[in-house]
Amino acid sequence: MATIEEAQAEGKAAAQKGSRRSSNPHPPQSEEWTFWMEAFDQETAKLDREVPDRRGPDPVLQDRPASSASDSVYRSANGDDWLLEYDAAGQVVAVVHQANAASGGARTRLAVDEFLQRSGDSPEAAAVRVALSH
Repeated sequence: MATIEEAQAEGKAAAQKGSRRSSNPHPPQSEEWTFWMEAFDQETAKLDREVPDRRGPDPVLQDRPASSASDSVYRSANGDDWLLEYDAAGQVVAVVHQANAASGGARTRLAVDEFLQRSGDSPEAAAVRVALSH
């Protein structure tokens, strides 16, 4: 069993290597899993702020203004929110992750396909899949 500090260091290192969130090696919903995820998300947000185009322009979201319409689809135990963002025609165009205040409150916005690919079988990805199926 990893300590909290070890889980955080692992999560941070995974984000720096460009790993997917679904690569969390800890048992889902365990304390280690939660701390790994928080550190991963914080480091990913930090890297996105430092180098916004590190993954290159997103062809789906490039030159598209953010819509004001969004629905929250998942809230984690640590207070992070995931929202679906819609365009004027009512089509889902992005998933927005709103980090909790303790993590700095950063918002990241990904095209739905990219979000689902990166998030794997995470609870937030499952919630997005359910919302999209309705």
